[in-house]
Amino acid sequence: MVRNMKLNKDLFLLPKSINNIAFKGLNDTAFCHLLYEIFDSYNQNIVVVTPTLFEANKLLNNLTSYTDKALLFPMDDFLTSMAVATSPDLEITRLETLNSLQNNEKHIVVTHLMGFLRFMPSKDLYQKKIITLKMNMEYDPKKLVNDLIDIGYVRDTIVSKTTDLAVRGYVIDIFPVSSFNPVRIEFFGDEIDSIRYFDAENQKSIESINEIIIYPASEFLLEKEDGNLIHKQHLLSIYNKKIVNIMDYLDTPLVFIKDYPQIKNIYKEITNQIKEYHNEKDSYYHGKYMFDLSLINNVTKAYYLTHDSFLQEVDEVIDFKIKEIPKFHENIDAIINYLKNLKDKTVIICLKKYQIKSFTKHIDINYVLTDIEHIYEKSINIIEFELDEGFIYQDYVIITDKDLFNLVKSKKKYQTKFKYSTKIRDINKLEIGDYVVHNACGIGIYNGIKTLTSFGIKKDYIELLYKNDDKLYIPVEKIELISKYSAKEGIVPKISSLNGSDWQKTKMRVSSKVHDIASELLKIYAFREM
Repeated sequence: MVRNMKLNKDLFLLPKSINNIAFKGLNDTAFCHLLYEIFDSYNQNIVVVTPTLFEANKLLNNLTSYTDKALLFPMDDFLTSMAVATSPDLEITRLETLNSLQNNEKHIVVTHLMGFLRFMPSKDLYQKKIITLKMNMEYDPKKLVNDLIDIGYVRDTIVSKTTDLAVRGYVIDIFPVSSFNPVRIEFFGDEIDSIRYFDAENQKSIESINEIIIYPASEFLLEKEDGNLIHKQHLLSIYNKKIVNIMDYLDTPLVFIKDYPQIKNIYKEITNQIKEYHNEKDSYYHGKYMFDLSLINNVTKAYYLTHDSFLQEVDEVIDFKIKEIPKFHENIDAIINYLKNLKDKTVIICLKKYQIKSFTKHIDINYVLTDIEHIYEKSINIIEFELDEGFIYQDYVIITDKDLFNLVKSKKKYQTKFKYSTKIRDINKLEIGDYVVHNACGIGIYNGIKTLTSFGIKKDYIELLYKNDDKLYIPVEKIELISKYSAKEGIVPKISSLNGSDWQKTKMRVSSKVHDIASELLKIYAFREM
């Protein structure tokens, strides 16, 4: 008998109401299976809150096997974000998630406690800051530049990475967030005369377009523009009348909370860190750095428990009592014996395409090669599908390649359109006066191309100026040895000395600081694990 089902539908019996109940007896794969069934049946946005970023990433990896509507909203630990700086990787992931939520489609957003409690500008303000440019529309170029800077774009001499902005007369180059290529906008007066993508490497046009949507490049969005304010996310509560968390972008979603007792413990730890940070820094700031955990109280929510924890908050606990799949470590005889004992069970073996041919060569039992759309009941089904771990639920046995073989769980790499930089391959990308970085010699100033004679042979060299009027000459064919210095507009870097050791000391200090931060984070995670 063929059952027209998918792995992500019709496996679990769903409760009539999601509010104020707890699910237990699941592993992460089974929970994501259940989560997608609820998402598909209720047709409602969902937010999943985990204790840590590691667990959020793990759930996201599982969910992407079921749907492409799963998104991550990550945040650094409190100490990292306040004492050092927020991770640009995590920030761009948050921005791309916020941008994906603007299309009014239903999504599952996975976050952790720090992401859930983060101050955000309201959804209305975020949407108001999105800039849409169309051919032949009127837009004052000066106002456009100011509007772009207001939403986080950084002015530079040339556009080479995401969030760059460059102006040359009536031509504005911009590398928008969520775009694979930068965009060149040409004006005739105040009218947009041309919009086209161009290659960041060679600055040549790729194709003309009629419209471009430019999303904010920062979460620090103000209701009133003021370029003199300190750009710290927690200060939004002072600058803006309305601040929200990620739920506001999802229009009253269902909220699923993983291991709430652990979340409460971590929240207590964070509040202690805030007190210590405040005391150590003797901070003038006496406001809040994030929302309180009480934010969870007034939402439609359910709990996912991986431990035998008792929750007084819930009305009902549903125990799915799933069982784990044994690990076979490529023992074919053990695998065959196990499968032969699964009579009257619906077995679904999930493998990658290249594994199926090899696996089926070594088993001498009846099986069906099929797909997730057509599962044969009370049979051994082999399908091309990827899951992190298997489980047994009632008469269904889900087996993965990780259960069968000696495989290390691989993380699915988050695909982003964000480009951090482009190597300097064309000397025309540099202008005299630009700051550049040589890995061995440090920060210098590009001073053009000079022709020098060596052993009677004339050759072109890149001239770099350093401290005390020292000069460094690099053959033009070795241009890849330098990169363009990148910083916020108005920040002037310190020029290195060719005779001193300041650049090496700078690199050592940075390396030492990174080591100190890593050590501190390891201590925090070790304490949290305890």
